[in-house]
Amino acid sequence: MNDLLIDNATVVTLDSQRRIVPGGAVLIRRGVIEEVGPSAKVSKKAEGVRRLDAEGNVVLPGYICVHHHLYSTFSRGISLDGYAPRNFSQILKGLWWKLDRTLQEQDILWSAYPSLVECIRRGTTTIVDHHESQSFQSGSLDVLQVAVQKAGVRAVLALGVSDRYGRAREGIEENERFIKKSTAFPSDWIAPMAGLHASFTVEEDTLRAVSDLARRYGVGVHAHAAEDVYDQSHCLRRYKKRVLERFDQAGLLNGKTLLAHCIHVNRSEMRRMAEKGVSVAHNPESNMNNAVGAARLLELMKEGICVGLGTDGMSSDMPSQARAAYLLQRHARRDPRAAFAEACGMLLENNARIIEKAAGWKVGALQKGSLGDAIVVRYIPPTPLNADNFYGHLMFGLGQASVLDTVSGGEILMKKGRILRFDEQEVMGKARETAAKFWKKFENAN
Repeated sequence: MNDLLIDNATVVTLDSQRRIVPGGAVLIRRGVIEEVGPSAKVSKKAEGVRRLDAEGNVVLPGYICVHHHLYSTFSRGISLDGYAPRNFSQILKGLWWKLDRTLQEQDILWSAYPSLVECIRRGTTTIVDHHESQSFQSGSLDVLQVAVQKAGVRAVLALGVSDRYGRAREGIEENERFIKKSTAFPSDWIAPMAGLHASFTVEEDTLRAVSDLARRYGVGVHAHAAEDVYDQSHCLRRYKKRVLERFDQAGLLNGKTLLAHCIHVNRSEMRRMAEKGVSVAHNPESNMNNAVGAARLLELMKEGICVGLGTDGMSSDMPSQARAAYLLQRHARRDPRAAFAEACGMLLENNARIIEKAAGWKVGALQKGSLGDAIVVRYIPPTPLNADNFYGHLMFGLGQASVLDTVSGGEILMKKGRILRFDEQEVMGKARETAAKFWKKFENAN
């Protein structure tokens, strides 16, 4: 059983009372948090339990990423002769669509492992992954599940269905197969969603088929929406309606729906999302990298939409996304007051809400009954640390500090910087070997 005592820590609980416990401890039994409090009190209930000494550092709940692309790893360092995209459509066609149609089974597996290593190293213990591999769809989610379970993190998985290569039916069948398997044997480690790429790559029959699939199995839909202005212009030109209206009319929008980006949405679409209980995954670093614009976060949140944070596959570092989120808002609005508390809330509160809606998991807080995911961060506060000023420490120190230990469900995945479940050097070596072969295939692909 995964029993563990983490003690000698400054425990940042992120519970409803926002308690911070100096000289604190967290007791995990059978993978679930049993008690949080002063070490002297908690340790009395932990006789015979394995101990992890935090050495006076800060203990937090594991971070959560609500929009990842594990498959994107092999783009890192890839050579693209003559590639100079001027807009988002050219980025997709010149890199991402070519990459995802070149991926095969071993490519998917060995591109997933490095991203999962980074999750562990950065303290990200729960992810929502949106997969794409147009030439290897059947069984692709099982490949990801193998990697995720080997790494020991929690993951909500979906395959992005698209009509762009005439393989939508195969993608729908893969989603259904994985959903059926996962819902038949529910767990606290793997959960399914129904994946959809984006409005501009799916026809009406496909859109409604994915909506029907999600409804029949009671799962959410994970899709990209209005990431670039092209998504809206295409929808208006082709269907005479905006993206969120099209999604709504297909029955796609409800309380379990997770839409990535939502940059180019208007007030009417925001209200539509709010009425249906849709959640949004904001990916600020990716949005800046692709030059697609800045989401109107404050307006989305004012309408009552739950906005969380993802990485879009650019990294697995969640505090960096929170920092980028508020900085981007201040830059775009030219307002030094904007979005500081909101960005922290997206990371520390909203991501946990999104996971509970998508998978039913209670994560994101160190409190009795929550899953036993925690990280030890090498951070000795240079100024007083309390519940009122924690966000300031997170954004300007703690978030950039090294993660020493990563715990998932009471199991230590990384101890004092060393990953325990596998040989990191061996995994990265195999990834490099596979990536080199993949790059040759990519270079020769049309």
